[in-house]
Amino acid sequence: MSRSTYCKRARKAALPEDDVQAELIRLLKLPIASHERLRIVRRVDKLRRLFAALGPEQARKLYARLINENDPLAKFFDCELVTWLREELRAKVKERAVARRPARESPVKGLDRATEDTATSDSGIVGLPPPKPERKTFEPEPWKPEPWKPFGPPRINLPIVEPTFIDVLPKDLIDRAKKILEALKRSGGDPGIIQKLESLIKEADVLLGVLAPVLGFLVFRTYIGSIGQLVSVGASHLAQVRAINRFYNQIRDLEEILQDITDLINDPAVTSELPVPVEPSELPVPVEPQEESPPDRDPFKEGKDFETQECEKVAARFTFYAKQVKVKAYKPAIGMPGQNPNKLVLSDPYAKVDCIGSFSRTKNLQLFEIKLSGPPDFKNKGLTANQAIVYPCLKKYGGEIVSSGKGRGNKGIGDFKKGTKLPKGTTVKIITPENPL
Repeated sequence: MSRSTYCKRARKAALPEDDVQAELIRLLKLPIASHERLRIVRRVDKLRRLFAALGPEQARKLYARLINENDPLAKFFDCELVTWLREELRAKVKERAVARRPARESPVKGLDRATEDTATSDSGIVGLPPPKPERKTFEPEPWKPEPWKPFGPPRINLPIVEPTFIDVLPKDLIDRAKKILEALKRSGGDPGIIQKLESLIKEADVLLGVLAPVLGFLVFRTYIGSIGQLVSVGASHLAQVRAINRFYNQIRDLEEILQDITDLINDPAVTSELPVPVEPSELPVPVEPQEESPPDRDPFKEGKDFETQECEKVAARFTFYAKQVKVKAYKPAIGMPGQNPNKLVLSDPYAKVDCIGSFSRTKNLQLFEIKLSGPPDFKNKGLTANQAIVYPCLKKYGGEIVSSGKGRGNKGIGDFKKGTKLPKGTTVKIITPENPL
């Protein structure tokens, strides 16, 4: 049986036994797509509140159904929710289901329920009181040295996380906030909201510009309001730990600002001021003469052909040539206080340059990156994640060739050896159809 058929049968067969189970099934049946992050977060919050408000009897009934693998409700529960959320909710309902009931007070003063039957007779005459508990002597614990605590802010490690559908890149969140800000300005929104959102975006841009080059690609976990790392850029794990502790306050500030931006752009008071888009059915449909549709384009093939064409021009212009060359950039070393702050080290990641040409094997190397569209600068969206990191650092600090690449006509290796230095100020020229060689 396929998973879709299994889940459809469980959805149909899941029936409630009380109001709590009816509300749980209603939340599980909500038609939420994977890209609707805000609705997903709201459903998670409602599920947590529902399970936190369970009474002991309701919790025992629900827990008995959720641990029964043959119960349709348990099957439907597993089909609709991700693993970490299922485990969290099952642990919460188990905690409330096994909670001890408060002990009943004995009608006989001075006795508990355990000794009531033995202390009273059939005639109701109270017998001897229970013996007094033995007095416990105080025994001091043996002395243990306190663990060493470092000075300054507490040390943290940003987790290397695998992104989920609820996580967002800080840059994407800021870009979305900028679009909402522009829409509010055009529609004459509340000046207080516009000023607050503009201030938050400005602060987030500044902090992200400081943290991203050192800590690599960051991800904001919206449902817990914390920051994690997608890619580690430092030269070593120890260097990363030092960098994280060095920028501890900035990381915390960025988390608070991103959380404020998330709350603000999802606030109904803000979104209600945005202009209402016109439904497609209300737009006039122009009648145009039918023409033959052009053949399907293959952007990948067009990009490859344009890259080959421009690299052949580079090979014809320069004496020495190589293509698909891997390079790395220098970055300032993160050391202990008092060490040389101007020391540069070769750092990950590496970037692959389309072609390099020069009239010398070791000097005046010219780097070319060919893209089929976009602006001829480092804001081109066609650049890979590694290229967007390495190319600006090459211009600021310099770098080295770490792989010779291929020679003319894909034969042999390129003319530039591994370890060839790229001095400070080396610029990668972006070639596009509007800005050819």
